Amino acid sequence: EGYNRWRNVPASFLVQLSIGSVYAWSIFNNPLSREVGVVAPAAADWVLPDILPIFSYCAMTLGVCTATLGPWAERWGPRATATLAGISWSGGLAVSAYGAL
Repeated sequence: EGYNRWRNVPASFLVQLSIGSVYAWSIFNNPLSREVGVVAPAAADWVLPDILPIFSYCAMTLGVCTATLGPWAERWGPRATATLAGISWSGGLAVSAYGAL
């Protein structure tokens, strides 16, 4: 019907990238634990038990959103779902970047 399905490939890659960022959390542990002492540890640096609740909230939010927004995603379809997910993910990154200033 004139629709090029290859246009879905980049969009699906970006959706999977945003979902996978939760599971790749461990790459953020070391940089977050060296917030003050970038090259060497400093006294004011965070310790891992201070960082782990952030991952817990992130993983819990993913599960709750998946369970509660599943029916909405089935009603509205993959394009609207991917658009909302992209906006939410980008907004979350922007808010966390602002918070890190």
